[in-house]
Amino acid sequence: MRSHKIPARNQIPARKRKILPKTYIKVYREMEDGSVEFHKDGYTDSRGAFDDLSHTGENPSRIRRLAILTSHPEKGARTLILDR
Repeated sequence: MRSHKIPARNQIPARKRKILPKTYIKVYREMEDGSVEFHKDGYTDSRGAFDDLSHTGENPSRIRRLAILTSHPEKGARTLILDR
């Protein structure tokens, strides 16, 4: 599985995304200390956007890596790993 850098804009770069509204997204984070935790989940909006990094309880600078699952009923599922 290939890893990518975590983008500064708190979203997967547009060139990496396909516009898929109503796609389920689940994000896990690996912290600086190596612990892995559930981060956030939800559905993309009508524009296919989902803000995967914003979260009310955690400082994004402490996140070392994200694992992002995308699941669409017609297009299937995919996992993307983002490294800091």
